[in-house]
Amino acid sequence: MNDALETSLANANMVMHPPGMVMNAGWIQQTAGDFYFYREGITEAVGRVMAAIEAERMRIGAALGVRTQPLLEMLRDMGVVSKTGLQTDNFSAALRGSEMASSIRSPNTLWRTATSTRMWAMGSCRLPSSVHCWVFRHRQLMHSFTWLL
Repeated sequence: MNDALETSLANANMVMHPPGMVMNAGWIQQTAGDFYFYREGITEAVGRVMAAIEAERMRIGAALGVRTQPLLEMLRDMGVVSKTGLQTDNFSAALRGSEMASSIRSPNTLWRTATSTRMWAMGSCRLPSSVHCWVFRHRQLMHSFTWLL
């Protein structure tokens, strides 16, 4: 990695975890996380939201001239996605069929998500306007769900 922006845009967590947590919030609260996060929680709808966030991450990287590896390619390189996932561009299919991720349980609370969101919202730095708008939109999305606690 060459700089902080490249490192930040390479973070798979921002694409994978907020949609899974927010879109499974009711299930997490109702069951105290008694389900498999990737195998059961990353449904087609969650996968489509992940794909939209991923497309936006890639557009920002391209607009800023930052080398950004596609997330599914990154997960394939790390051996996270299944054999079937190696042949798809579908986030849900790739993660739900992953042997590595299939045994990972859901978090039992939304507290971590809200805490991370509050910590993220506290930070400020000067960013190009396209990145600022992207961060603001995702901050607002996550902030709007903290009332669920």
